[in-house]
Amino acid sequence: MRIFFLLLLIPAYCFSQIDESVFTQKLDNGLTCIVIENPVVPLVNIEWVVKGGTDYEPSARKGFTQLLTQLFFSANKDYPSAEEAANRIKQIGGVTGTSVSNEHGSVYLTCSKRNIDNALKIFLSAVRQPLFVSEEVDSALSVLLSNAAQIQGDPNFMLDEALNKNLWAEKPAQMKSSLITSAIGRYASPENLAVFQKLFFSPNNSCIIVSGDVQHKDVFQKLVTVFGPLPRNPQMPTDVYQPYEFSSLNLSSQFVMEDAQVQSPLLVISFPVDDIRVNPYAAHIGEFLEALVNASSSSLNKNLFNAGLADQVSARYRQMKFGSSFEFIIAPRIDKLGECYTQARKEIEALANFGSYTSDQLKQASQLMYSTYAYKTENAIALSHYIGEQWAKTDKVPALNIDDELKRMQSLNEVINFCQLNFLQRNMTAGLLISTQQKNSYNINATFTQTFSVDAYQISFTRNDDQVFDLQNKEQVNSFSQLLKINPQLKIELIAEQDAAERKETAKARFLSVYKSLSSSGVPEEVLDAMTVSLYIRHAESDEEMHNNMIVHFKIAAQ
Repeated sequence: MRIFFLLLLIPAYCFSQIDESVFTQKLDNGLTCIVIENPVVPLVNIEWVVKGGTDYEPSARKGFTQLLTQLFFSANKDYPSAEEAANRIKQIGGVTGTSVSNEHGSVYLTCSKRNIDNALKIFLSAVRQPLFVSEEVDSALSVLLSNAAQIQGDPNFMLDEALNKNLWAEKPAQMKSSLITSAIGRYASPENLAVFQKLFFSPNNSCIIVSGDVQHKDVFQKLVTVFGPLPRNPQMPTDVYQPYEFSSLNLSSQFVMEDAQVQSPLLVISFPVDDIRVNPYAAHIGEFLEALVNASSSSLNKNLFNAGLADQVSARYRQMKFGSSFEFIIAPRIDKLGECYTQARKEIEALANFGSYTSDQLKQASQLMYSTYAYKTENAIALSHYIGEQWAKTDKVPALNIDDELKRMQSLNEVINFCQLNFLQRNMTAGLLISTQQKNSYNINATFTQTFSVDAYQISFTRNDDQVFDLQNKEQVNSFSQLLKINPQLKIELIAEQDAAERKETAKARFLSVYKSLSSSGVPEEVLDAMTVSLYIRHAESDEEMHNNMIVHFKIAAQ
């Protein structure tokens, strides 16, 4: 009778089978538990994953998730120093590591399967009662800042930062920034870290993945016993650090970034696309399009390479929970930069047509997706990392049958719709990374800006009117001002026109009115000073022609 009574005290949990060897269940406290059976070697890997990272963190706390993962196996109530915690892990033959991205953080421990119970207790101690000893925090902070300085010194990192800044509205762009600065030291007190850890590493914001030579039913029972008593947090990170609604800028932009370290120029053309909160299914389309573009037989690749305009072309789909983007990465021939950029944009627009794809390309894309999937799932640890990162983005365990995914992609209709929506109807940003020597030798600013179009910006007036009062005109001025602030290297010709039937010097008055509006909108003085002006008086033969003669518009000035 006593045995029966004890069994009643253990809650019954239902698990779901995701794949032949992958099982999942969620505890009452919100902890997602995943078990991956892989009896190839007698090892077990345990990984604790949280929804965190720089996309969740305010500017002053950028890097907190990474710092906490580094401190995870440090001092806690059961092991009062990092040395004691390390010795305990060493006793069970454990090896630890961390993994961090913009949208997740994880820590893992690999050991012999016979030590799984001890390993789970080590995780419980680390999650439940961390101590954050000042000396250990300072040491981890020093390592974090050193690594950050190395990464952030890479010009490719700074190019990514600039692309995000130019692609998204101001607040989301700040959120997307991955810059970690020394300012984190002012906020990384033991008290602040404890508050942050309690919020982000709570069971209802976490997932634990156990993979290796294990049986899922036995592991689930252990997880219920060890982690079931952990209290859920009444708040989620998004309740405290609310992410901004992601909106892209309502204009296209381009910029040149120079760095002495750069060996070869790199051109990145980036488009905002729906993130997986808005359209989860679009993620599958984006992945397949990435493979289509990266296929050696893709029209974008062949046409730029065969024409001698680029040495290499590839695509990168940034599948994100907050602010996804699709990027075309091109290694242009420096002496044909303008032609390459213009042709690349035409080829990207052509992706919205069925004629841009061939049967060979579809086969190559499928092979690329198989290769990518094999790389992500080649062993239990790699599969655990992949599942954990996808869970952090989607709150779901990803489907693991690549054949089913490819069957869903047999029709190009959805790819065409994806391209039409994202590449024809949305603005983009283009960034060119180049060495200082190349920039000066080839007059890159002049070459790059000549490819820019400002034809869409036009301010219309009524007869004898010379003031920017109309709401639509104000929106045009504000939008154009934002464009100039983002692209201060643009040399603009402002063209003011009037009809011959209007009073004298109306064109000049219109120019002055628009100029003052641009200035009051925050356009830098050096940009305004570099602006050239043309005034025209035109003769109309109809009312429609007269209306078309009463405008101010812009074009890129000759360099």
